[in-house]
Amino acid sequence: MFKKILWLLVFLVIFLAILSFIKEYGPSSSEKVGENLFEFQNKFMQDMQNMVQGVALENPMFDGGQEGFVKVQYFGDPSPYKGLVTINTSESRPDEASPDREFIVFEASPELSGPVSLYGWSLQSMVSGVRVFIPDAVEDLTLYDVNKTYIPIVLPGQKVIVNSGQSPIGVSFLTNKCTGFLSAFQRFYPPLELRCPYPTEIVPPTPKNINTLGQECMSFIENDLRRCQYLTDELAEDYELSGVCKSALKGVFTYTFCRSRFKNSKDYFKNSNWRLFVGSSRELWNNEYDVIRLLDAEGRVVDVWNY
Repeated sequence: MFKKILWLLVFLVIFLAILSFIKEYGPSSSEKVGENLFEFQNKFMQDMQNMVQGVALENPMFDGGQEGFVKVQYFGDPSPYKGLVTINTSESRPDEASPDREFIVFEASPELSGPVSLYGWSLQSMVSGVRVFIPDAVEDLTLYDVNKTYIPIVLPGQKVIVNSGQSPIGVSFLTNKCTGFLSAFQRFYPPLELRCPYPTEIVPPTPKNINTLGQECMSFIENDLRRCQYLTDELAEDYELSGVCKSALKGVFTYTFCRSRFKNSKDYFKNSNWRLFVGSSRELWNNEYDVIRLLDAEGRVVDVWNY
């Protein structure tokens, strides 16, 4: 490319020198000289235009369109999943100031024919060259126990949230009906969805429960306790709950109890998404300008985000 530009400059200097010589010493009255000069000039300008276009075409990083001065056009060999798994640019936050807050979201189309294993998949910056592979994760999370991790498998319509930092609970996981309880004492970016069972689903107002817990306790469960909310000592004191009520409910409105109660329900994994954590101690993506590629196991391009 640079050689062509150099030759272009040389031709331009030679042309100007010839033109100056003819004007100074040539027969200005000669129509033949004028015609030849005009023909030479047109041919030179056409060659120059073709050369400039050739230089531009050889560099696919540049685009003269109205959308932007520089636009990336070439990203690599397309993956069979291109168009079926896409980066969610409206929900992703690569511009955050810390790795714990920085994340990329991609999702599988509902039109995907079946599950997709993320084995060997990765995210890569075309600007910095940073490349991170999709980490293993727990499918059915248990607390205070050893969790066996697997390569995530994405279902049609499912989201994958890849956070650059450390997991607040030490592991990547698939959300479920009860994971909203985890946000009571840990902060997640983006926040976990608070779609836990309603408090009255966990402790329903049956005659036995009403007699055991009392009217005030059941009223508190139904009217004052929010979804995914732990019953702390401070909360019990604020509402002046009886000793029987506090004792009976202790440990009930928690992730562990919720999981034991609802893990076999049909909607336990309804609208679930993968919360994956790379574990980086520094930001992975540039805050202002970057080109992020989602690559499959063969290194082929699934999707690209240029911002």
